[in-house]
Amino acid sequence: MKSVHDKVAWAEAVLMSATELEKQKLPSGTYEKILSKIHLRKAERTPLRWVQAAAAVFLCLISLEIYLTQYNPEESNAELVELIPENNNSLYDE
Repeated sequence: MKSVHDKVAWAEAVLMSATELEKQKLPSGTYEKILSKIHLRKAERTPLRWVQAAAAVFLCLISLEIYLTQYNPEESNAELVELIPENNNSLYDE
């Protein structure tokens, strides 16, 4: 097992090796490109007013659907009875 002194020396060596690195030069206009991409993403967002309008329409449609399904349930039951045939077991001689 390595001693604590070896670990400290290794950490110091790694940190000192970073001082020998050369700083990289960015091409001119990089900052402007980054800013333009940020502004493009902001422009691509859907405005909050449109989202609110879509949500309001959606809620109106759902409430209309609920109202229509609960309005006059006897009439809709009568229509369902007409659609569902009556059981006829005459084939089985009962």
